[in-house]
Amino acid sequence: LTIFDCIFANNSSVDQGGGWDNQFVSASNISNCVFYGNSATTGGGILNEIGAVLHVTNCTFNHNTASSAGGGLSADSSTLVNCIVCGNAPGPDIIRASYSIIEGTTVFPGTGNSNANPRFLGDLLPEGQDHIWRTVDDGLKVLSCSPVVDMGIATGAQVQDINGVNRYDVPGEGIS
Repeated sequence: LTIFDCIFANNSSVDQGGGWDNQFVSASNISNCVFYGNSATTGGGILNEIGAVLHVTNCTFNHNTASSAGGGLSADSSTLVNCIVCGNAPGPDIIRASYSIIEGTTVFPGTGNSNANPRFLGDLLPEGQDHIWRTVDDGLKVLSCSPVVDMGIATGAQVQDINGVNRYDVPGEGIS
């Protein structure tokens, strides 16, 4: 399964995987997606378990909640690259990440990770003043002074973000 350029917002589950639930020996790739305001007992944004393999690239997880584990995501066989996982409660329950901002008191293990504030335009109004997702005023857009700018790697990343804007690139550095 391949999912890209999607918004998973304000969904809930009385059990697991508020935004999306991936299980039972499947393989999925998710890129350029936003998981916002989803809730569940485990894996508020995403639950990935029971032999399922999940590759997440260039995604944002914000304001997702879970009552037991993995507010943003709970993924026992996952790889995150170029992602932002912050403002979720509780923190993520993941195995591997690289070139990602993952909120926490320490930097998540892996290459190029940070726990810095991603500096969103306004994460409390994710769809922006116009209340329409994927427009220029979206609150989960990072500011030009964000530490995520040019933090990522180009391998596997789409040229444009979810809003169709070319990713910022400083020659000789990664992409955001």
